[in-house]
Amino acid sequence: MALSLKQIEAFRAVMIAGTMVLAAQMLRISQPAVSRLIAELERQLGYDVFIRARGRLQPTEEGRALFAEVERAFVGLNHIENAGKAIGQRVSGTIRVVAMHALGMREGVNAIARYCQSYEDVDVVFDIGPRQMVLDRIGAMQADIGIATLPVEEASIHFEEVLQEDWMCLLRTDHPLAENPHIHAKDLKNEPFISFSSDSFDRVQVDSVFEALRVPRKLKVETRTGETACNLVAQGAGVSVLPRAYTPETLPKYLVMRPFAPSIPLRVGIVTPAHIPLARRTRLFRDILRQEFDNTRKQIPA
Repeated sequence: MALSLKQIEAFRAVMIAGTMVLAAQMLRISQPAVSRLIAELERQLGYDVFIRARGRLQPTEEGRALFAEVERAFVGLNHIENAGKAIGQRVSGTIRVVAMHALGMREGVNAIARYCQSYEDVDVVFDIGPRQMVLDRIGAMQADIGIATLPVEEASIHFEEVLQEDWMCLLRTDHPLAENPHIHAKDLKNEPFISFSSDSFDRVQVDSVFEALRVPRKLKVETRTGETACNLVAQGAGVSVLPRAYTPETLPKYLVMRPFAPSIPLRVGIVTPAHIPLARRTRLFRDILRQEFDNTRKQIPA
């Protein structure tokens, strides 16, 4: 029968403490349990490791030799334990982040900047593009974490909603409608309109609202980014409808945003490949990204 770890631990504790009573306290077990473990150890080894001399417990020559071997083994175990902890604490490698342009240029950039300051041994590859590209990369495990609008129905993608808000109407301050506290789709009849690209999910959402109400618009310009839409509206090219999340933190001069009706909800999610555990470096980035979206959410007027 092989020696047990409990027997070795009891032997080592007695060698270090000098008595079975103190060894029991070290191990947080009873003194009889220590005595039993030592007796079992000696029986299996075939020799005594301790003798009583003048009322005191003394290690035998064999016991001292065994202790030297045990200590070498425990040094090795301590090394393995320390190495194991270091592996769990080490944050290195590369993280691949992909985001929709409108969502990645604020929360995404802020999160990456903070992450790089905290974890210098991690390299970040950051790519931006259309929503479908983000979902395709995540679903194919070609990226570790992404930012995209919801809903996401692909079984290969896990999502966590981090932001919800309503779309707004963007106008120049000198536009006749700028004084209105709210803008309805009907108010924009025949207005020059800055739209998102025709192949985007955002465009489908906005167009469906105007089509349901049979409100015609003059579709002047298509763009993929909220920043470009803001600049075009600021230059007088038309009006637009988009979420605050798609706009710069500070609006260009001469622009105002007004609540838009009928309501168009925007749901934003952090997306990751489903069915696989995230690396620690990815989980840490996700936590920072959550904080950035939490900050944004707190700034949205009730």
